[in-house]
Amino acid sequence: MQKLLFMVVCFLAFRGSIQAAPPSFTRPHSLPADITDSLNYIDVKAMGAQGDGVTNDSAALRAAAALACSEGKNLYFPPGVYNLGDLKKSQHVIDIYGARGMVISGNQATLICRSTTAGDNQSDPPRIFQVSDSRGITFRGLRFVDGGYSDSATYKGAYGIYIPATSGDVTNVIVENVEGSSVLGLMFRAYSSSRFENINIRNVRVEKSYYGFILNDPRNLRISTYRADSLKRALFLTGGQFITADIHSNNHQAASAEVLLKCYGIPLKNVRIHYRSDNSKSAGNAFVSLEQQGTSGEFLIDNVDIDVDCSGSTVGFPVVIKALDAEGNIVPTTDKHWDNIRIRGLSAGVPGRQVQVLSIQNKPGLIEVSPQLDPNNFLPSYYPGFVRLTGHTWNYTIPGPLTAASHFIDLSKFPGFPGRVGTIKVRAVLIENTGLGAATSMTFQEDVLFVSVANNGIVTIINQANLQKKSTGNTVSTASYTASGTGVNVTFSGYGNSLSVGYLAAEPFQQ
Repeated sequence: MQKLLFMVVCFLAFRGSIQAAPPSFTRPHSLPADITDSLNYIDVKAMGAQGDGVTNDSAALRAAAALACSEGKNLYFPPGVYNLGDLKKSQHVIDIYGARGMVISGNQATLICRSTTAGDNQSDPPRIFQVSDSRGITFRGLRFVDGGYSDSATYKGAYGIYIPATSGDVTNVIVENVEGSSVLGLMFRAYSSSRFENINIRNVRVEKSYYGFILNDPRNLRISTYRADSLKRALFLTGGQFITADIHSNNHQAASAEVLLKCYGIPLKNVRIHYRSDNSKSAGNAFVSLEQQGTSGEFLIDNVDIDVDCSGSTVGFPVVIKALDAEGNIVPTTDKHWDNIRIRGLSAGVPGRQVQVLSIQNKPGLIEVSPQLDPNNFLPSYYPGFVRLTGHTWNYTIPGPLTAASHFIDLSKFPGFPGRVGTIKVRAVLIENTGLGAATSMTFQEDVLFVSVANNGIVTIINQANLQKKSTGNTVSTASYTASGTGVNVTFSGYGNSLSVGYLAAEPFQQ
């Protein structure tokens, strides 16, 4: 009996110890997988936010964010609808400043504001989050909604994430599993000389809004699994380098372009865009527009690869390329430079679904367009910066050693050239040994000749683009070109002995 009584007392004591366990071991809200330490996050509901969609949670959210930034912790929004109240121009609710390695996670929590300005919010928009001087910041599992004056027809509404011009460096940013609805845009980065680098945007959706993303001069930007539904402009880049974007669009509204890549005095280099459109209401406008605008700065667009699938839409131009003055008017001829632009993809074969080049540049560059996108290509006559790939390549090679300083390329050997405007790409290699056992001097030169071939086969060189030239050693050899009858004479200079070897390869493309 005593033994039984002892066991009952021990059981009651053990049960009491469980009931008295500290509350920190229980989690009233499920945490995201990346917030595993209950002491390393600030729960906005613990700071007084209700998340009931009715109570104004602005003050509680500001306090939670300030505490998270000051203590170097993550910020967590349990499931719910957080009412942010009314927002005027230039106002923001949540300030993220000086964050280092912060995760802002929501488990699909909705943050809803109401813009109170009925006019244009483009210059001083309201914003939900404002981010400055931050490194390694992640937005995950959030939904931004504007219940005020936002619509997709004008520049109204708020931004979900805003990075101002005075932000300082903002780097190593991740935006994933995030949605925006009826906002001016999901994310905006203003003009700034500070760094904006290593941006990874994935698995996002923006609907019934004007912008998706408008970003100034991003470096190392990757966008994947991005769904744009009923937007006017899914992506607007003003300058930037090392950019990859994969965009799936549905119901594109009528704007000048849904993807606008603009060189506004800031170079645009090394860009890869894959764009697919299921439906469009943007008759007469472009899906992707490549533009240069302004009067000062560096106007270079180089190494841009655009893959457009607009076979699911019956209106709109796949791609437009143009130069603009400071007021936005098209410039017929320009000194601004673009080069190494490749355009490919699919259209529905509808007449008028062509790539348009609306400005002739005085510095010829290389533009390659797959024929599936330009059944009735619209280009200025004798345009000197356009190369259309036909799917065929002909090679013309002269092996060395060189026996003459000049060699003739007969264009009549290439099918389809008579009576057309087109190009030939010329690669020349000269190797010179100055003596037995001496160091080798080599010159590599690559050029594009823009030529017209009359119906009688007579060739005229319209212009020439010098793509690259590299030399080793002291001797610099040069290849120059002159039209002659039905072909082109290539003349080599700057080599000096019988051991010189030349290779000349010509690859014609036809318009």
